[in-house]
Amino acid sequence: MASSKPVLHYFDIGSLGRGEVLRLFLVDAGIDFDDRRYPWDDTWSSTSTNLKNKAISRSGKIPVLEYNDAHISQHIPILRYLARQLGSYDGDSSFDKYIVDAVADIYIDWRAS
Repeated sequence: MASSKPVLHYFDIGSLGRGEVLRLFLVDAGIDFDDRRYPWDDTWSSTSTNLKNKAISRSGKIPVLEYNDAHISQHIPILRYLARQLGSYDGDSSFDKYIVDAVADIYIDWRAS
């Protein structure tokens, strides 16, 4: 990956939520990153507005990964982006990439159930 240090924006809710899988991915890949955590409380509405006003999150939702002047949102697309940037965790063949995508979709279904 390039030289700028990624910044992950997500809630300060421990291992709950979609941001934790991003933290685990970054740690496993050995990527040094800033971990900006926000409270999930009655201040969230104003925090969300601030994230929009600062152009960190277009929608005011998180997780967001700031990296090389880009603001990437949604946890599965962030994981796919990082995997492709690193050239790992993504599979070598088209079929391998399909398996990675299928597992991601199974994970989404599992979280929803």
